[in-house]
Amino acid sequence: MKFLIIGASGLVGNALLQEGKKLNHEVLGTYLKNKREGLTYLDYGNKKEVKTLIDNFSPDVILCPAANPNVDWNEENPKEGWNNNVQSLNNLLEIVSDKNIDFAFYSTDYLFDGKDGPYSEDVTPNPINVYGKQKLAAETLVKSYLPGKNYIFRTTLVFGYEFQGKNYAYSVVKNLSSNKEIKAANDLCATPTYVKDIARFTYETIKRKTYGTYNLASNDFISRFDFANKVAEAFNLNKSLILPTTYKEMNVKTQRPLKGGLTNKRITELTGLQFTSLEDALKDMKNDVGASRRGLQTSPDLPRQVSTSKICIFIPCYNATITLPKVFERIPKEVKEKVEEVFVIDNDSSDSTYLMAIGYREKKSDIKNLKIFKNEKNFGYGGSQKVAYAHAIKSGYDMVVMLHGDAQYAPEKLPIMIQKMEEDPSIDLLFGSRMNGDPLKGGMPFHRFLGNKALTFMQNFLLRTNISEFHSGYRIFRTSALKKVPFHLCSSDYHFDTEVIILFIKNKLNIAEVPIDTHYGDEKNYVKIWQYGLNVLIATLAFFLYQKGIRKLFNFNLEKYEMYKENVEADVEKITKDFKSEQY
Repeated sequence: MKFLIIGASGLVGNALLQEGKKLNHEVLGTYLKNKREGLTYLDYGNKKEVKTLIDNFSPDVILCPAANPNVDWNEENPKEGWNNNVQSLNNLLEIVSDKNIDFAFYSTDYLFDGKDGPYSEDVTPNPINVYGKQKLAAETLVKSYLPGKNYIFRTTLVFGYEFQGKNYAYSVVKNLSSNKEIKAANDLCATPTYVKDIARFTYETIKRKTYGTYNLASNDFISRFDFANKVAEAFNLNKSLILPTTYKEMNVKTQRPLKGGLTNKRITELTGLQFTSLEDALKDMKNDVGASRRGLQTSPDLPRQVSTSKICIFIPCYNATITLPKVFERIPKEVKEKVEEVFVIDNDSSDSTYLMAIGYREKKSDIKNLKIFKNEKNFGYGGSQKVAYAHAIKSGYDMVVMLHGDAQYAPEKLPIMIQKMEEDPSIDLLFGSRMNGDPLKGGMPFHRFLGNKALTFMQNFLLRTNISEFHSGYRIFRTSALKKVPFHLCSSDYHFDTEVIILFIKNKLNIAEVPIDTHYGDEKNYVKIWQYGLNVLIATLAFFLYQKGIRKLFNFNLEKYEMYKENVEADVEKITKDFKSEQY
């Protein structure tokens, strides 16, 4: 049979694609935003595109898991969500209904109010959030356009390996792997569904040509807290980082069915298949995640992600005539070929740093696009970062790497760090952490080691985080995240780094870490350690007190108050106006 899978770059869609190939069906998968090798672009809300693709491929069955399932986003953006999840489907169904093609749609247990779950297929829906109402409207459309020729598969808390890493189980793995605490509701319950089971039951049901509505859900009725602990056990991660709470205490605006989930009696009796136990499913998921991390494919035909990220490397410098050429030379060849631009910002050095960089570019550089900027005066370490991030945002880059010009951070780690950012689009800021490596072996002075540890401990305590090091300057930012925080209001001194982290934490942006080596040589250190430490503590304590409603202790100016208000974003034009840097 020929299957057209709309939304094959997502969790469910990819599982359907792989199972279809395994069963020797002819399958064609589409994507909309997340480009994958072997998939065909399709805007399924565009009737002309849909008609052309269907006419060319002539599928026997269309499987449609495509949707925007972000429940909180749909709650906050109901019009856009309706267009994505209902209107686009309506446009698709107008074409499909004229072609006499069987159609399978994937729905959710969010159709129900969560007062008396798990729910059977015969219970009347009563959604309590926008996403649930959208999916109910979508189900109604499917039944209206294709009476007697449709399959509706309802799912709940779907999990498994996926490229985008969005599902709950995967997010637990990512956070615990980064030693990050997570809060998990012990009163929010469902019946988690392993994504490979969805694919197996889908094809078996369609083979029998038994149209109707079916629940796809496991036998395990479990809370988010208990589920997170099961994930931690399966992946050998630290369960103490999972903090039990109630859904109400999590202060999430969107209502969710607390006692949700689905029963599976109808489909197990129909097909004779059984759902995988939670323990076995998590073991299988762990194998897939491990294969991905080793660079292997979990299936011979698994589509690889096509990297379309535009990446630049920013190198801040001050009196780096001797060390900067070493940094250039140590950037791996594959990174030089991959990145769009490497740019140096000389912070008005008293030596000839920018001239050396220009000479390097003209005589021997193998960096394809090396740009040199010189600040009109010393704007401070934070000021140079403001210039750099404004440049990255204005130039349309997706990621900006900060690699210091003093050679203390190893450029050889760039391939690993960039790969992690590309594989996990949920990461907004990635640290290269010296404290997760062996900084003393790399020559870090003992007093700086102790100071780093002490400051990080106090910051974690005040900010309720579990970061191994707040003070690494080896970072990769996603520019989409930088746009969301008012980094133009941060200090222009060295504790800019700390204030940016605080803004990321405040705005619930995702911070991750990878261990790195470090090197301390004869380079001069311009940081005044005691002053830096005091500024870091003041910034951290001030934010802590601000959150507690105590806002006058440190006599912050109005800009500092503005940093912590809601919906304050980066002002790139102000940075460009205030910080003049000439390009050579």
